[in-house]
Amino acid sequence: MTFNALNGVKLSVGDLTLNGFSISGLATWMTAQELNVCFDMGECPLSAVPMDHVFLTHAHGDHSRCLMRHHALRKMLGLDKEATYYLPERILKATEAWIKASAVFEGVRGHVKLPHLVPLRATPPGAAPTPLTHRKGVGVRAFKADHGVPSLGYTLYEMRNKLKPELHGLPGAEIARLKREGVKVEAPLYLPLLTFIGDCTSETLAREDEIWESKVLVIESTFIGEGEERFARERGHTHLSEIGALLREREVRCEAIVLKHFSMRVKPLEALEAALTHIPHAYHDRVYLMLDLPHTPQGLSLAELAWRDLV
Repeated sequence: MTFNALNGVKLSVGDLTLNGFSISGLATWMTAQELNVCFDMGECPLSAVPMDHVFLTHAHGDHSRCLMRHHALRKMLGLDKEATYYLPERILKATEAWIKASAVFEGVRGHVKLPHLVPLRATPPGAAPTPLTHRKGVGVRAFKADHGVPSLGYTLYEMRNKLKPELHGLPGAEIARLKREGVKVEAPLYLPLLTFIGDCTSETLAREDEIWESKVLVIESTFIGEGEERFARERGHTHLSEIGALLREREVRCEAIVLKHFSMRVKPLEALEAALTHIPHAYHDRVYLMLDLPHTPQGLSLAELAWRDLV
């Protein structure tokens, strides 16, 4: 098998256009064009360069090594706006040291100007999201992802206000009067749009209830082989059968679930066959694979792929 980490798989899920590549040990990156964001930077295709927000889940090279490539390409292409790079607070100092060491390696002399790094820490469910710097009305909440190194998952929210429940049914004129008198008539409303987790064990998926309310959920499925569940947990990863079990156990409001980060040893059609086996049939029209399947259009759900009789 040959892989080109610069060639992403394009998925239209809900109101979002996702483009990404994710093979374990090789590279992971994904853009969400409408939200102006990129998750992880294991490679930096030109399509990711205009994204003003980059979320780094953890420091492993296949997820992080092209962070400064993104920063440099924006300068080379004349993008004046400074991108914002969000990352786990626990790796901030190491990231700064890595950037400075890389600059020395490349022959930079004198002061090294760091990109705009924003450290985030895990916050509890229901916490107010952190507003994005260049995307009005969208915020992010970070949560802990279990992976053996400091790692975060991210949920992006639409942030707006709604009328307080106790004021429902009041005439518009009365609500306007209350506003003039300084009464707060609205409360914040956070609608989960997109959740992305770099690498994690199934314990993360079971613990973080809110991710299953996100319109689009992007999670790893590194291992698919029979009997590899323990192997997956020991290495901080998730097995496809564990995802299937979770889908059977809980209420899932996601409109789309994207599986990524399959092992390099897994052939795309093997991943498809395993997904059709482990994912409950009721979810086949909501589950997508971030894989380029041979002789097949991109962006098809499991249900559509099964109809094409590929396996």
